[in-house]
Amino acid sequence: MLVREILALSDSTQMFDKMFAQMREPLIDKIRQKDPEKALQTDRALGNQVAEIKTQMLAEITPLFAASFSEQELTQIREFTRIQAAFLQTETGRKMNAIMSPSNTQVMEIASKHVQRLMALFAAVSASAP
Repeated sequence: MLVREILALSDSTQMFDKMFAQMREPLIDKIRQKDPEKALQTDRALGNQVAEIKTQMLAEITPLFAASFSEQELTQIREFTRIQAAFLQTETGRKMNAIMSPSNTQVMEIASKHVQRLMALFAAVSASAP
């Protein structure tokens, strides 16, 4: 129970929802252009399947947390995530979220540049490994 609450508070499940929405929207828009009724049916069916996948994902993640943390540690993590969630509802928290959002192209360009550097570093190390 604590683990699911922590995952909900920590935005983990919201990231899954956002990823689904980003994948869903172009597909449904494409279908809607040809057959609006089929688009509605497909959207409902996808929503049901995604909910099932999300439930299965949470069922698989929960035991990992439960095995890694004591009840006391999970309680501490829950309290931290509650404080964090409350902060993110403040004006400053919303501002920080907007800056760090994947939709912020400046942040994504900076992150991409550094990910490319890391990939090059690992490729170089891998190439020189015996």
